[in-house]
Amino acid sequence: MSVILAKDQRPEPDLCVIHAEAGKRAHQTFYAEAAIPHFWRVKNHSDKPIVHVYELDPVTRGYALTGRHHARLKFAVPFDLDIDLTGIDDI
Repeated sequence: MSVILAKDQRPEPDLCVIHAEAGKRAHQTFYAEAAIPHFWRVKNHSDKPIVHVYELDPVTRGYALTGRHHARLKFAVPFDLDIDLTGIDDI
């Protein structure tokens, strides 16, 4: 699946975590069209990861940036997650 951010921006994820029910919508190939509620973009920033967290806005059906994480990625939605980003080398 591609994430359509703009006309010429369509990155494809290296990893997807989906509910089993999502397989029933396999004909949908773009993130917002498939109504995937969350996605994260991991980038290299001075040889350390930075995670940009996006959430689907149900009204506009577009994605909004909800956070940038440099040291720790910790939250409970869409599932419990706690990752020490400072312990990741050579990204």
